[in-house]
Amino acid sequence: VWGRRADFGEGLLPESMTSQGEELLAAPMRLVVTSEGESRAIGGGESVNFTERSRDRAEFATTGSAAEVEARIDWWAEYDGFVWADLAVSAPEGATVDALTLEIPLRAEFAKMIHGTPNRRHAAINEFIGDEPFAWGFLPLVWLGDNDRGLCWFAESAEGFTPLDAERVVEVIPDGDTVLLRITILGEETAIGDGLRFGFGLLASPVKPLPEGWSTLMIDVWPPRRSTLDWQALGSKPDWATIWTSNYGDHLTAPLWTPDSVRDAAALGREWGVGVMHYIAPGCHTMAYEEPRRYFEEWRINPLAEFYIDQFEETYPRLCLNSSFADYLLAGIDYMVREFGIQGIYHDGGAPALCSSEVHGCGWRDENRRLRPIRPIRAYREYHKRLATLLWHEHGIDDYFIYNHTSDICWLPTLTFVNAHLDGEQYKGQRRARVPYTEILSLQEVLPEYVSTQWGVTTVFLNICQREGEEGRTCSATFLGYTLPHGIPFYPRYLYQQWNEQIQVLYHEFDIDRAQFHPYWRELPGFEVDGHMQQTPMSCYLHEDGRLLVVAGNITDGELTPTVRVDRAALGLAPEADIRRKLSSGVQARWSDGELSLEMPARSFALVWVE
Repeated sequence: VWGRRADFGEGLLPESMTSQGEELLAAPMRLVVTSEGESRAIGGGESVNFTERSRDRAEFATTGSAAEVEARIDWWAEYDGFVWADLAVSAPEGATVDALTLEIPLRAEFAKMIHGTPNRRHAAINEFIGDEPFAWGFLPLVWLGDNDRGLCWFAESAEGFTPLDAERVVEVIPDGDTVLLRITILGEETAIGDGLRFGFGLLASPVKPLPEGWSTLMIDVWPPRRSTLDWQALGSKPDWATIWTSNYGDHLTAPLWTPDSVRDAAALGREWGVGVMHYIAPGCHTMAYEEPRRYFEEWRINPLAEFYIDQFEETYPRLCLNSSFADYLLAGIDYMVREFGIQGIYHDGGAPALCSSEVHGCGWRDENRRLRPIRPIRAYREYHKRLATLLWHEHGIDDYFIYNHTSDICWLPTLTFVNAHLDGEQYKGQRRARVPYTEILSLQEVLPEYVSTQWGVTTVFLNICQREGEEGRTCSATFLGYTLPHGIPFYPRYLYQQWNEQIQVLYHEFDIDRAQFHPYWRELPGFEVDGHMQQTPMSCYLHEDGRLLVVAGNITDGELTPTVRVDRAALGLAPEADIRRKLSSGVQARWSDGELSLEMPARSFALVWVE
């Protein structure tokens, strides 16, 4: 698959995984069984046995054994890089094992950060990997990598894991040149009997190439009169825009009852050259119509979860895309696209929710017959795949757009068919309580979660600042100091209005769509920064016509003075190049003989155009 490769050799598990030409593994993956105080890796039995091979999917099996334990993994992999493993272990009657662990040794030079989620809402794990180990109970998803590549392990449930309340199921253990990701499946003496089964997935990232203009992607509301920006007065336009149902409709989600006004809004988008999406909340549906009421028991999440919206005076139940609700929703979207001419879908809350409804195939029973929930990762991925297929194949929309709002967690295995991911709304409560971004944001919070290059899916930051006043200015300066140098596009609606307008004008006049973003963590010959990137991150846009836009942030509480040495010939700039324009929060910029010096106040940002 694009940019990635997995080699199994004759092993049970991959012995090599590469991303963008770099080997991720420090050694082959291992399934380790411990019995009678001795640990052994389950060795490969025979070469990979393929049962299906086509352009878009492969199915195959691997086997292995150690002592009395036999293991078989039935795999399937698809063209987006998604790999799923169904592991079965067996042993003679009466045999027990003390532990069974999956070990994934990663090269430390690439395993620098952790992003993951426990089984609860709004609780992202973001960590930098140092010398100390990490340990958690069962996690449905954990990713290790840097801002260019990584490896994600995931599982829909802890079914088969023993004990269920173990506190050390997922461990990250640094050891010199290796960082070991260890998943403890069985952590206590367990009788295998006729066999035990476990399911998990692997996905190397980034999952696809980022599109041109990803770092300055601008998505606004539609029609344009709803925007806080006067796009025509600014001489610019957004790349994409969203029609919000709540602007005109009676219900949060009811695509089969889309009003006629959407047709005019989509036509206006085509006139402006703006791609128009429609708002959908895929985790719920109004109960005002017959079919949702008829299929409610099949579609609903278990246990029942509901929320009330004052604006519509309606209670909405949470619904699961692992049910035939996915078919119904896709039929509604097909109707919207066909009848009204929209080009994409905005998903509000498209993450796989915990569900234990056995009616539609979620949930599992533990040894005490207690019903336990799952995260239906595969069903949500399949839904997005079907939606992309619908838009591209069925409707011929080459530049379709699927925009998924799943704040706090990058559910990467569900997002491979998505164009962009919206994150950041989870801070709304803190911001309403006047907690400033200076206390919320840090490199540890931002780098593992918001940087698009490691995912291959554009991540947009939904900032929550005030558009006016000193508080809005201070908040926005901190926000831009983090986002601009990391190529993180932002939602414009709540940014300090003056800077919001000025950034749009600068981007338009710089012709930023024809410029390439060069992040500071990648070497660019001719652009040499003298500064501490953990304090003053500094990146640039290099335009093909010979102009440079330096983007910098001071994310500390003190004044700093970074400099950058620009080799004009190497970057294609004219010998007489000088500062043409500056946009900043009080930053002083000086240019002398190819050296740009910045005096940056605490919590500030700067965009400096050199030509």
